[in-house]
Amino acid sequence: MAAALRSLYVNVVFSVSLISLALAQGENYFIFHGFSDSNLSLDGVAQIQPSGLLQLTDFDSTLKMAHAFYPFPFRFNTSSSQSLSFSTNFVFAMDSMRSNPFSLGGHGMAFVLSPSMDFSKAVAGAYLGLFNYSNNGLSTNHILSVELDCVQTPEFYDIEENHVGIDINGLISNQSAPATYFSDEEGINKSLSLRDRDLIQIWIDYNAEEMLLNVTLAPIKVPKPSKPLLSKPLDLSQILLDSMYVGFSGLGSPYSGPLRTSEGLGPNWLESVLGL
Repeated sequence: MAAALRSLYVNVVFSVSLISLALAQGENYFIFHGFSDSNLSLDGVAQIQPSGLLQLTDFDSTLKMAHAFYPFPFRFNTSSSQSLSFSTNFVFAMDSMRSNPFSLGGHGMAFVLSPSMDFSKAVAGAYLGLFNYSNNGLSTNHILSVELDCVQTPEFYDIEENHVGIDINGLISNQSAPATYFSDEEGINKSLSLRDRDLIQIWIDYNAEEMLLNVTLAPIKVPKPSKPLLSKPLDLSQILLDSMYVGFSGLGSPYSGPLRTSEGLGPNWLESVLGL
C-alpha cells in the first residue's frame, strides 16, 4: 500500500456511530465516536439520533433523498497516483420494507467520494440521490461510489436486486456482484441479504500502487475475508479531483414502503450489537 494511506472507519446502521479518516502525512484527519457534536453536513431527511447515530432515512421518507458528508474536503494529489490510496470500513443495516406487497422497497445507499456536496439536482429512486437523467454517466461528474442496492433496475443493467457495485460517474456499475462474502472457515462464498436489517461489514480499499479497488463484505463480528467480493483495476487519478468530499447517500422507496433503518430496533440496538 502506498505511503500516503487514507483510512476511514465507519459503523453504520443506516446510521453511523464511529467514523475516522486520516492521511499518513498528518493532514485531513478526523475521528468521531458518535455524531452528536460532529458538525456533519446533512440534507434531506438525514438526522443524528439522540444516541449519536446518523440515520439517513425513516418511515416517512418516501421518494426523498438524504446525504451526510464530512463538512471539509479531503486533499488528493492527483498528479501523483501513488498518493491516492485509501481504506474505509463501515457496518450498516437496511430495512427496505419489502414485506409490503405494494412496495419495491428502498433502493439502498452508497458510499461516495464527490467534488461537491450539492446534490440538489439529483433524482431519487434508482439514481441513488447522486445523479439525474442528463448527467448520469458524464466524465465531468468525477464521482466514485460503491452502491449497496436492493432493487434491480434494468435501465442500469443491474444484475439482480441484492447487489453491490463499483460506480464511476454514473449508475451503470463498472463491476458488480450479488451480495456475498467468502467464508475462510468453510472455503465457500455465502449469501448476504442487504435489506433484512442484518448488520453487515464492508471494506473498501484502494491500492494506488496496484491501481486496484477492492470491496469486501462479511456479517458483523466475522473477520475480514481473505477474498474480496469485487476487485476492479482503476486509475483514480483520472477520476478524482484534488479536492473531494467523503460521505453517504441514501433514499426512500418510490412506492409506499420507505427505506428505514434503526427505527423499531430499539434505542440501543447498534450499541448493544457492536459492544459500544
